[in-house]
Amino acid sequence: MEVEQLLQFIREKTAGRKWDAETCLRVGAELAVKVNAVSNLSGSEKKKLVVDLILQVLKEAEDKEKAGKSDTTAITERYDRLEKTVKEVLPTSLELIVSASRGKLDLKKVKPSVWMRYFSCFAKGVVTILVSQKVISEEIGKKVTDATEQVEEKAGAVLDAAAADGEVKVEEVVNPVVLQLREVAASAATESSTQESKE
Repeated sequence: MEVEQLLQFIREKTAGRKWDAETCLRVGAELAVKVNAVSNLSGSEKKKLVVDLILQVLKEAEDKEKAGKSDTTAITERYDRLEKTVKEVLPTSLELIVSASRGKLDLKKVKPSVWMRYFSCFAKGVVTILVSQKVISEEIGKKVTDATEQVEEKAGAVLDAAAADGEVKVEEVVNPVVLQLREVAASAATESSTQESKE
């Protein structure tokens, strides 16, 4: 398939639809099926092509939405978050889809580092959705995202050390991440309700 045909496929899939994180991931997965038919590209090149094409159509949608408007700050912020979702969450999601489609996704055999990256991307994706739909404030979203990145960084050091000793159980990596995110979410919710009561 030619690049222009792939771009047209994305445009058709998103016509009349508001771009959000779910659209990015869903259309990205559907596009990956089409791109997979391109035989002269490696797996990483195919993944990069999917991300690049989604970003190109996302930029077109942003420009179209901004046309004729004087204040485009909110639009820019929303599309910046969507761009981040496409760059950070979509590639990992595609890796998992490919592994599952090849029958290689044995959850017990997935390396802890892969789980760590997936949960980090997933958490950031969820935060992006919650902020874009104004379920949580940008401030709370940033706190949760920052905490996720800190946990990912700390877990990376633990995984490196554990790799030298042999296998690491998935729950040894995942459980601390989940606990940390719960603590941050609870703290953010408490701060949010405190701010609302002051107002």
